[in-house]
This record gives sequence, C-alpha cells and structure tokens, in this order.
Amino acid sequence: IYPAVDPLLSTSTLMDPHILGHKHYQITRDVQATIQKYNDLKDIIAILGLEELDEKDKLTVNRARKIMRFLSQPFNVAEPFTGMKGKIVPLAETIVGFRDLVDGKLDHLPEAAFYMVGNVADVEAKAKQIIDDIARASGQKVDGDEDGDVSNALRTFKGDEFESYTNEAAPKLLEEIAEMAEFSKQQEIKKSEHDTFIKEFLEKDQVEAIESIESIEKKWSKFDAQFA
Repeated sequence: IYPAVDPLLSTSTLMDPHILGHKHYQITRDVQATIQKYNDLKDIIAILGLEELDEKDKLTVNRARKIMRFLSQPFNVAEPFTGMKGKIVPLAETIVGFRDLVDGKLDHLPEAAFYMVGNVADVEAKAKQIIDDIARASGQKVDGDEDGDVSNALRTFKGDEFESYTNEAAPKLLEEIAEMAEFSKQQEIKKSEHDTFIKEFLEKDQVEAIESIESIEKKWSKFDAQFA
C-alpha cells in the first residue's frame, strides 16, 4: 500500500517482461513514469501553482494523484480497525485498472473515488456516491432517494472528502451528474467488453509465460550439455 511501498524506490528481480509478460511489465513502467513526471513537476507547482501548467502536464498530475490513491487497498486484517470491508482484487483486474488510469479512460472520475477501494467497478460506485452526496447537499434530489434528506447525505459523506469537494469543486461535480447517468447506461456493455479483455489477456499472457519458460529451459539444457 502506498506510500509504505513506493513504486519509484522499490524494485524486484521479477520486474522482467519474460517473467511478468510484456503487457504487465509495460503497464508497470507506464505507472512509474507517470508518478515520476508528477514528482518532477512538484517544484513548478509549488512556485507557480497548478494552473500555470499546460493541459498535458495537468492531466499527468491528475492521473498520478489518482494512481497513488488507487495503490491503496482496504485489507481484511485491518477491517476491525478501519470499519472498511477488505477487498481482494485479481491481478488481471488490477492491471486493467492501472492501464485505464494511464490511458485516461478514468479522467472523468473524482480523485477521492480512487482511495481505499478494490477494482475499477468500486471506483465508479464510490464516484457516483460522492456525486450523489454533493447533489443532496446542494438540495438536489437523487434517483432512489425517498425525500432527499440532506442531513443523511452529510452524515454518510466523510469529512475529508466533503471538504475536498465543496465550494469550488462542487459545481464541477454537479455537472458530471448527467454524464454519470449516461455512463451508467453503458456499464453492461463495458462489463462485457471488460470480461472479454481479461479472458484474452490471461490466455495470451499464459502463452507468453509458457514460451518464456520453454526458452529458459532450452538455454539451460544447452548450457548443461556444454559442461557435461
């Protein structure tokens, strides 16, 4: 969990495309490159402010911040202390989630939605909850509400998140409500495509892993034959 494990300072001998598979390895490097670019921009942001960055750098900063929050995960062993249900996320879903983050497919979701969740589906659910809570807090009624009780919305909306998404951020998120409604309609189609991708990804990755193992075994056999 970040920052206890820093992806820029931590390394492993297993970080090899022949071991991980080329897709897994490339996505890992892309995530590291995004975070590194953000670190390089921190001094400029501290002096001039985020608004002075060009649009490309702003996107990099936003994605890096989301990535660092997405690197968190609620653990089952910590559930008695945090009150948050632990999440177990398959490797393939984790890889797809970070790929979508780096590619900008999750740019429309608020940063707070990426903290202490499982997969991308959990992020989307938390984003909708945040937007719904802000809508209730501003007096708008949300689908599924009986009476749009603002006090209940404020009680369920965590303090840190509420402070981050009131005032300046609230109007922007309110505009996203309509987009989220349309986005939700596409979820069944997206889920089907997502499941298909994971299946194909696992099948191809398995083939690459088998080929890598066979290649290594051939090299060792040749090596053994030379010194037999």
